Parts: sequence; structure tokens; C-alpha cells
Amino acid sequence: MNQAPWHLESFVLCTETIFLCTDLNIHVDVEDNPDAESCLDLMDSFARAQHVHFATDIQGHTLDLVITEKWTVSFKMH
Repeated sequence: MNQAPWHLESFVLCTETIFLCTDLNIHVDVEDNPDAESCLDLMDSFARAQHVHFATDIQGHTLDLVITEKWTVSFKMH
């Protein structure tokens, strides 16, 4: 997570719409996971939203993420 703030700062300065698709290897669906909580809080502080809310790995967790500005898009992922 040490490099994440620098990358998010770069996105904040960008004037284009950005879709960040990544395999973060953090179980963002686990509420009591401190890494997930930090990651989601960090995205929120940079006005970013994570759009994948279903399992993306064989163990039933969400690892693959699509991140955008909160106000950029509204879509349902299947």
C-alpha cells in the first residue's frame, strides 16, 4: 500500500476519465481486513469508487477491481 497514494495522486491531477482495472490481491470484500479498510478509505479520500462487488477468485473473494472517479460512471457489473 505504500505506493498507492502516489498513484492515486497522479490520477487526481489527470483531466481525462480513467478506468483503473487491477488485481490488487487484497480481499476488499472482507470488512475486518485492515488492508482492505485502508485501501477503500484511501480510494474514498481521493474521491474514487470501486465497482466490483462480487467474487473474482476461486476462494470467493473480490480481488479484481475497477476503480473510477466517484462521479464518472454508474454501471452494474456482472
